[in-house]
Amino acid sequence: MRSKRRLALGAALALVASLVVAAVAYAANVYRADGFGKPYGSGSPKKPLPKNLVIEYWVDSDDNTVPVPVKSYEFRIQGGTQFAKYFPTCPDNQVNNPDPNVLAQKCKKARVGKGTVIATIGKAGQPLAQAAGTCQIDLVMYNMSRGRVALRLDPAKGPFQAPATIPCPISGQSIIAKWTKPRVRRKPSSGLKFTVPQELLHPGGLDVPVRYVKSEIFRQTRVVRIRGKRVRVPYIGSIACDSKKYRYTQVVFTGEDGKSVTVSRRVRC
Repeated sequence: MRSKRRLALGAALALVASLVVAAVAYAANVYRADGFGKPYGSGSPKKPLPKNLVIEYWVDSDDNTVPVPVKSYEFRIQGGTQFAKYFPTCPDNQVNNPDPNVLAQKCKKARVGKGTVIATIGKAGQPLAQAAGTCQIDLVMYNMSRGRVALRLDPAKGPFQAPATIPCPISGQSIIAKWTKPRVRRKPSSGLKFTVPQELLHPGGLDVPVRYVKSEIFRQTRVVRIRGKRVRVPYIGSIACDSKKYRYTQVVFTGEDGKSVTVSRRVRC
């Protein structure tokens, strides 16, 4: 069933590709990022502060052309910590369920976040005005076992956020992200890293660079037993900041050439 959906997607995008003018040269990507966690406060290793975490990033070019697709991303939250292994999980055999409503029902307790993705369909380096279109994707995040998160992508139902005007022509599928433990400015931190599969980066011979993402991880807690003691832990929380007033969030963008760009943003603790 899934291979048939992919074939249909490829055929649809191949038709769009016939309308696209090939690019002559590539410009440099320009990246921006932002993020925050609420309620504000640092927490501590003994008492992590549960957070509602929002991460945003933008990808543009420096000459108003279609950006080059980014292969992988990592979001980092300075002083962040996560206890995902103590929360309900969505089975591996459900995260790519063709019906998002069935998935939502079967994995209701494992839903940990949501978001919006905006992408442009075209050719890297082509003037944006000549691109086939800018589309929108609905994102739902499901907790999985072994430190993973399913980033479920489905065509947006609307309303559309500018510059998107149409739902992205994709079949529902999940990208699997993994929790990481980076250090941000020498502080222990939490990160979430994932790689975009080739069929989403270059469907039907096109380039489909992500232009904007807003993702939100919900603030939630759970009472669990750790080393014989009952404690309340957050799904995502904070144990430190860079200072009393500020912390840093980062997004690491890695291209298909393996080169990475890290964008840091100082935000309220």
